[in-house]
Amino acid sequence: MNLRSEQFYSLDGVACRVWDLLAEPATPVGLTDTIAAEFDAPREDILIDVDALLADLLRGGLVREVR
Repeated sequence: MNLRSEQFYSLDGVACRVWDLLAEPATPVGLTDTIAAEFDAPREDILIDVDALLADLLRGGLVREVR
């Protein structure tokens, strides 16, 4: 739940795992590698999904990009 916008986000199992991993700074490739090791899916598909999830979370103000 984004308290500022009062928007509710629902995450599936893999997205919840990515959210948990974001407790520490992470790159999309690092997240993809971890998810690929834990779930049975093609790495290329996981990278696309991780990128899309991160973009949604950034747009929603739920995460920030650290350089």
